[in-house]
Amino acid sequence: MSGTTRRARFTGPSQRSGPLTMGQSNMLLCMQTDKPAHINVSAVWELPPDTDLDRIAETLAALHARHETLRTTFPAGPDDPEPRQAVHAEGELEIRIYPAPDDDSDVALFAHELSLRLRAIAFDPAADWPVRAAVVTASGVPTHLVLAASHAALDAGALLALRRDWDALLAGEPLPEPSDLQPTDLALLERSDEGRHRSASSLDYWAGQLRTTPQAMLAVPATHAPQAPAGWTPRLRIRSHAAAEALTVLSERTRITRSTLLLTAFCALTALHTGQRHVVVASLSANRYLPELTDYLGTLAQDALVTVPVDLDGAETFEGLARRVRKRSQLAYPNSWFDSAQLWDLMDRIGLERGTRFARDCVFNDLTALGMDGGAPHGHLHPRDSAQRIQLTRLPDEPMHVELMLWAFQVEGELDMSLFANPARLAPQDAEAFGRGLAALLIEAARGSVKLTEIEAMTGLGSVVRGPHWLVSDGCWVDLDEVDDLLATVLAGLPLSEPYAVKTVAEPDERLGHRLVCTLTKTDGGEPLGQADLERIHAACVAALPRRPAAMAPHLYRVSTGATGTGRPSR
Repeated sequence: MSGTTRRARFTGPSQRSGPLTMGQSNMLLCMQTDKPAHINVSAVWELPPDTDLDRIAETLAALHARHETLRTTFPAGPDDPEPRQAVHAEGELEIRIYPAPDDDSDVALFAHELSLRLRAIAFDPAADWPVRAAVVTASGVPTHLVLAASHAALDAGALLALRRDWDALLAGEPLPEPSDLQPTDLALLERSDEGRHRSASSLDYWAGQLRTTPQAMLAVPATHAPQAPAGWTPRLRIRSHAAAEALTVLSERTRITRSTLLLTAFCALTALHTGQRHVVVASLSANRYLPELTDYLGTLAQDALVTVPVDLDGAETFEGLARRVRKRSQLAYPNSWFDSAQLWDLMDRIGLERGTRFARDCVFNDLTALGMDGGAPHGHLHPRDSAQRIQLTRLPDEPMHVELMLWAFQVEGELDMSLFANPARLAPQDAEAFGRGLAALLIEAARGSVKLTEIEAMTGLGSVVRGPHWLVSDGCWVDLDEVDDLLATVLAGLPLSEPYAVKTVAEPDERLGHRLVCTLTKTDGGEPLGQADLERIHAACVAALPRRPAAMAPHLYRVSTGATGTGRPSR
């Protein structure tokens, strides 16, 4: 049956088009820069016994007829480069058949590997259906349905809703009427007065956080560990039955969700290792908190910006921090409804004002609703863990660049999560201590009160050691050597009339803690720099900040010829 295909012919109730939703717009932008294996989503669903290929094709056709997002493409108009969503009335889905090897190979593992291969193929949003379907067979019998989908059509919450419909249809159960809110309807809701007000409120929240919190969590000295290939990130799987039991105990005792407790442990260890006193986490929000969006089938997920002060020096406990994380999350998640293009513009404006660039280098993603696992059956146990409570597995590197990211797959029965860490920021041995520490902290916190000052001894994860040129400015850890390197690189790339030497010093400042002052000294003749030149230098410095978490553009520029300015554009 190798290479064979089936086709699912579907006919929906209507054909229509309209503007993009904010979620669609956000994901289409991401698809232009992120690798397909990173931005696309996939799922593997085990099939009930005696499910034949005809039944699979009929069910997929019914799902496509029911849900507009599955028969939507995103073409650009002839006079408008901005894509629109186009819902097609009918079409045909190709279903490829993949026989599993005839040996004793794990069929489920074969299906999982197939899902990764299909996910790594880019979608053409203007021409391709947003879902690819494949069926894995063993000895000619279908065993698994494999889906790969464009994130512009489906997110984790939508996949879960689609799975419920799939299971019901296969079981012969009636489905309720489809949701009244389809993606084209949502786009109109977002453009209503209510929708615009909600988006503006979210942007106001983000503006307040971006102006006052650290620009990067991983502003740490570079490690000397071997680096992953460019564009790839090592991945560590952490599994623990004991930690899952601990989450149950903690959740019952504190009335805080397991997800929030895991996020708390992530915040605590991030603060401990980086020396940050204000943790900033981009937590993926399903955005299904409104009643009309509960069963919405389409992509809604966007970042919730969770910012949490952490006191590692006082008497604060893990449970006290968890209550603060819950409170801060309750502020962040409702403010994850925004126009992504407007958010990028906001980041650019605030970046020029502060001389910073939000790094989005600490990410949390709760995937527990999908019923997935972390992707590998076996791992190694720590010889010092006499109860063998925590299991670690080094998985193949992932084709995406992140600094620090935690995915939670399962929190009940067994804690199953994956930690992605850039070895340039978190050395492999520290990543293992971090991953093991997440589970160990939860286990100890379930036994009794744990002070944050006890975490280092409990987990074995230490704090980074910074050199004498490191300091905190405007809430951000900064390395003055990195600032000088940033300026030298920027000046070398600008068409200035003469070369300048740079030296940055930190002056005490009541508001900022330290104000960064850069002195530019002419090394040759030529015209002196003016205010317009300083603005150009400052803008170039801010533009060069990505991948430089320990640098910041100076607050003041002094030229040896006498000119002085902030480089910020005048209002």
